[in-house]
Amino acid sequence: MIKISSVSLFNSMLGLVLMLLTPINSSAKDNANILQATGLSDKVIEVTASPIKNLDMVVLKGGGVVYVSKDGQFLFEGRMIGESPEGPVDLTAPIERQGRAKTIDSISSEKFITYKAKGDLISYVTVFTDVGCPFCQKFHKEIDELTSAGIGVRYLPFPRSGVNGKDFAPLKSIWCAKNPKDAMDSAMKNRRIPEASC
Repeated sequence: MIKISSVSLFNSMLGLVLMLLTPINSSAKDNANILQATGLSDKVIEVTASPIKNLDMVVLKGGGVVYVSKDGQFLFEGRMIGESPEGPVDLTAPIERQGRAKTIDSISSEKFITYKAKGDLISYVTVFTDVGCPFCQKFHKEIDELTSAGIGVRYLPFPRSGVNGKDFAPLKSIWCAKNPKDAMDSAMKNRRIPEASC
């Protein structure tokens, strides 16, 4: 059984987490009001009780988790750490992973550039990539090894400098190319690819 000590809770809230305390108008007395006041109400997937009395866990679209006091006075974002016989355990991370996996699984397959596994599919890796990223280029060199081992690779664009930065245009050209895989292969080898738009 996992129990939460005051020390681990204090440390998790102060030392280990990004914490955001948001006091709101005293007339707001429930979760719905604070979630609406902070602009999160349309992102809520689920609200459940947390292991701490009078504190609810709110799962958001995209896998985020926030905690809200039942009286609607406080909202915080961060890690909830509990104790178990094996030692401290992060109670927030598994919920976040499940939410992120659901979000990625909801993305249409046409949005991915996919390198299929050779033979039986064991699993797949979803990679948020940027062709200007040296690690991404190194990873791309290992795709044949991964696919030969039964691991499929699915790319999604992630321009590190944002949509107004230099990394966006090459990614846009890759995803809009007539053959996105060929464009990806060329770009990852630092070859020039034709501009494309869609």
